[in-house]
Amino acid sequence: MNSKRATNSPPDPAPERSHRAARAAVIVAAVSCLLVCIGALVWRMRSNPAPTGEATPPADTQSAAGESAPKSFVRLRAPGGESETAAPAELAALPTPPAVVAPPPQPPPVAAEPVDPVMSSLATGLSRLGGTNALTAEALQAWKTNFQQLVQSGPAAIPALRAFLVQNQETMFDPEAARALGQRSARLAAFDALRQIGGPEAIALLDQTLGETKVPREIAALAGNLEAVAEGQYRERILAAARSALAQTPPSQAPAVDVAPLFEVFQKYGDASLVPELEQAAGRWKYYATAALANLPDSAGVPALLRMADPAASSGNRLAALAVLTQLAAENADARLFIISQVGGQTIPGNFWPYLNSPLAGEQTYPIDGVLTKYPNVQSWSDLKSTRIVAGNQSFYTLPGAAVQTPEGISQRLVLIDQLMAVSGDPTAQQTLQQARDKLNLRLARLTAAPPQK
Repeated sequence: MNSKRATNSPPDPAPERSHRAARAAVIVAAVSCLLVCIGALVWRMRSNPAPTGEATPPADTQSAAGESAPKSFVRLRAPGGESETAAPAELAALPTPPAVVAPPPQPPPVAAEPVDPVMSSLATGLSRLGGTNALTAEALQAWKTNFQQLVQSGPAAIPALRAFLVQNQETMFDPEAARALGQRSARLAAFDALRQIGGPEAIALLDQTLGETKVPREIAALAGNLEAVAEGQYRERILAAARSALAQTPPSQAPAVDVAPLFEVFQKYGDASLVPELEQAAGRWKYYATAALANLPDSAGVPALLRMADPAASSGNRLAALAVLTQLAAENADARLFIISQVGGQTIPGNFWPYLNSPLAGEQTYPIDGVLTKYPNVQSWSDLKSTRIVAGNQSFYTLPGAAVQTPEGISQRLVLIDQLMAVSGDPTAQQTLQQARDKLNLRLARLTAAPPQK
């Protein structure tokens, strides 16, 4: 009886309660985990908003609010796509590329200045003698009248001249027209018109054009015009423009551009600070550079020329340096002592002497494409020689310098030749010195026989 009662009796409630408690704990844990996951997902979505297609700011740049993006904020844009994608693991190991610096904000475009049609016609008239236009006395006079009206219009003509120069189109005049007009081209005539108009607006336009052009002839012309209206005020900008243009000359052996006007700028407006640059430039333009050194103010280039002309010099510029030192020797004491010592020591090679004939007779080189150069008088066309050196596209005239255009200057040069002949023991040197002496005596005879110039 007892066993039956035991079998059919209700179960003990204690085990059942423990099972229910366990199931409740599992449910609570599961719900808690689910809530944690949902919270993490919400936080993730809020801190990483969906891509908007806007560019990611580069590292270390500032936002509109002035906050700097951290250096580690680097994202890559998917190739060909608009959305951003995380960097693959192999790219994450690469060094961070440098930040791209945005260009400074540009000022809003300036509205085009209105140009008076009459002034525009006068400005464009500067080009009417170029090309196939007939060169007649009437055409020349019409151009001169047009130019004078442009100048007489004063500041009212400046907008038209600015519009003309902005076109950056040049019209060169042939030699006959250039001599008749006193202008070599339409743009150079525009520069001259601005100089004659004068005033702050005209000067500002000349300065602006100086900063924009890379044409050697224009840089020299602008330099001359700026110096005429504001002497010394734009000297540094003038030299900087000439340096920049020379540095950008193509490095070929025969560049198409003649850079002679740039060396004119150096020797006219430069000083001793330019000597190292001219020494370096002598590697490509030995004749232009040595001439510029010889003509720097206060004989600042003579020490460099003495170094180049030293027998131990290995630059390949010794002959060019000897030639310009020989030109200077009658007036410059250092050059004279050096040439006398070289002749007395017989250190000048025999094949150099034919090239020293002209310098001994006081002849100098002048650029053919000169802008600032004042050429000396030509007593006889037989005195004029022209030379073109292919290397560096150097073209120049050889003419008797101003120092041998007077009887006093010729006599001074003859004294130098006598000194050189007294110390020379080289037959080739003696022959060249005698030829130079004969040339000077012939020039002296022509001077004394010619009627005095009025």
